Amino acid sequence: MMNGTTRFLWVFLLSLMAHLAAPAQKYQIRPLGLEQGLSCNYVVSMAQDKHGFLWIATEEGLNRFDGNRFFNYYKRRDRQGISSSELNCVIDDAKAPVVWIGTKNDGLNSFNYQTEEWHCYKHDAKDAASIATNDITKITQSEDGKLWISTYWAGVEQLDPATGKFAHFGKKQVKGLPDNQLWCVLDLGNGILLAGHVKSGLSFIDTRHMVARNFQHSDHDAFSVSSNEVNSLYRDKRGTIWIGTSRGIDIFDPLSQRFLHVSDQIFGSHRIFDFCELPDGKMLVATEQMGIAVLDVNRKLFEASTQVPCSFINQGIGDYNLSGNSIRCMLLDKYNNLLAGGIIGRSKNQISQNWAKCHVSGNSLVGGIAGEASQLEDNRAIVTLENPGEYTGAICGKLTDGGGLNVISAERTRVDVYPKEAGTTVQAAVTDSRGNLWFGAFCQGATVRIAQGRIHLDAIAKVTTKTCAASMKMTATRCGWVPPVASMWWISTR
Repeated sequence: MMNGTTRFLWVFLLSLMAHLAAPAQKYQIRPLGLEQGLSCNYVVSMAQDKHGFLWIATEEGLNRFDGNRFFNYYKRRDRQGISSSELNCVIDDAKAPVVWIGTKNDGLNSFNYQTEEWHCYKHDAKDAASIATNDITKITQSEDGKLWISTYWAGVEQLDPATGKFAHFGKKQVKGLPDNQLWCVLDLGNGILLAGHVKSGLSFIDTRHMVARNFQHSDHDAFSVSSNEVNSLYRDKRGTIWIGTSRGIDIFDPLSQRFLHVSDQIFGSHRIFDFCELPDGKMLVATEQMGIAVLDVNRKLFEASTQVPCSFINQGIGDYNLSGNSIRCMLLDKYNNLLAGGIIGRSKNQISQNWAKCHVSGNSLVGGIAGEASQLEDNRAIVTLENPGEYTGAICGKLTDGGGLNVISAERTRVDVYPKEAGTTVQAAVTDSRGNLWFGAFCQGATVRIAQGRIHLDAIAKVTTKTCAASMKMTATRCGWVPPVASMWWISTR
């Protein structure tokens, strides 16, 4: 069993001693990451089971935390277990001693933590009652115990755990559903689902009549949804529906069928990944590159554009700051500790009124300078390129989350910053045999810097579909690279 003072990972364990009071109040933050046993610093989802244990889904493994140590679960070929280490979501079953785990492309898993039995649900072309696709983006549970599952390629799936059979709610089955690509789903009760699309806005699905009503953004309608990319959905205790988009926060007004924009002057250019309501009614918002926003929404009447009083818990140096400003998920546990998992960064953090920094794994030199704000544009290093060809004795390409591209000399000082040329959030880098530097950015494509024999990157060219042999949209969530064969580059995209 965990107690209320233990720490976590790149999840910030925000020990709310009572609750978040005044906006100026500080919360001590403690990190938990690779050094404490977390399998991966990219945390995507969290849940707490009936025994108080925490389950943390990452891009490289599932973790169980008992308050003192982590136990890791990876895909193993030599024995039965989890079907994949690349995960998107985890929830605890409301009734059974089971956690449900959604993988990126290898189906749905269940783990009974009393019997320690695993079960995997994968698509079977010969079985119409099997899951329609293996890419799971979100899981939620209805009051009758059935699971609603959003997928990337097949719309919504419903699983009856008692029978192990799936019902399908995709574009083929549901009239009015614009496409099958979904990031999230929310059960509103009475057979109504809310589905957030990757690029087609928001859909209300009537599962009893198999019809949907879709809402999309319009530049000519101030009351339309802020963006067609909907990343998160949340219903608070008062029944208010919160919508996290790639361009800020919306609230849906069911009476007028309109979308009301919350503090759009602040959040309008940022992705919103998660919401968490505090006992006192304040709303926490997990943002991309802005940390955690604390919104005072008590007795607030929302209009077309409502500016809400808010404060931020964000990145900085010290025990009262986050180790990164991009937060992917949050969880308020049974002890009123807030855990916040980061997209990038070094580990999870426990806000026991606590947040802290983590080490950049795999490069001690970069780890040594990561916390020195005077030298780096952004503390959140993702990957680095050490001594790349012509830049002997230098680290070129200090890659960050929101801070662009930094060039660091062998003396550990920053000699240049390229905030936008290679993308604001650079997530991959490599040097080819000709000395060219290649960078991959979050949702901003690929960039190549042609070798010129100087450390300054003044010849950065954007790689687009026109310059690639394959016709693909360069909007990678993370770019991966394969060494060139016969002078060809292979670029992975989303």
